[in-house]
Amino acid sequence: MARPDALVLGLGNDLVADDGFGPVVARECKRDLCLRPEVAVEEAAAAGLRLLDMLAGYSRALILDVVQTGRVPPGTLLDWPLPASAAGWTLGGSHQCDLLTALALGRALGFSLPEEVSLLVAEVSDLQTIREELSPEVAAAVPRARALVAEWLDCTGAYTPAGGRNHEEARALS
Repeated sequence: MARPDALVLGLGNDLVADDGFGPVVARECKRDLCLRPEVAVEEAAAAGLRLLDMLAGYSRALILDVVQTGRVPPGTLLDWPLPASAAGWTLGGSHQCDLLTALALGRALGFSLPEEVSLLVAEVSDLQTIREELSPEVAAAVPRARALVAEWLDCTGAYTPAGGRNHEEARALS
């Protein structure tokens, strides 16, 4: 069986309040997409260089994660610019190597990485409380995030692959 073309990757720790957003959305998408052989859906509590093996071999990838900027209400979904990945607490700020740097290093080392990497993130307020559930605001964003994943995969609607590339500002999608 051929490897799928697209990867939907939910990042986060679902034991830490809103950090579980990525894995929760990935699980929801896995149910929707289980019969689409061109799509792989995975979840991981990883970041930085550890993502290279997960991303290798795919043509495009959508990463689901969270940010904590305080600029928009919790639960707001954002098309996050890849160049700003180091600015987010979970996308790069709390890890040894931000996503953009990891991708550049991986390419330099010969990894076959996706040409297109899009970031769909949710603004959160709680990244410290140990609990296995999302806050009500972030939980309410899960169905919309699932719909945006489908739009990204099918290149339709408000969240097309072009939205995840070559922009400098986060764009609210919800």
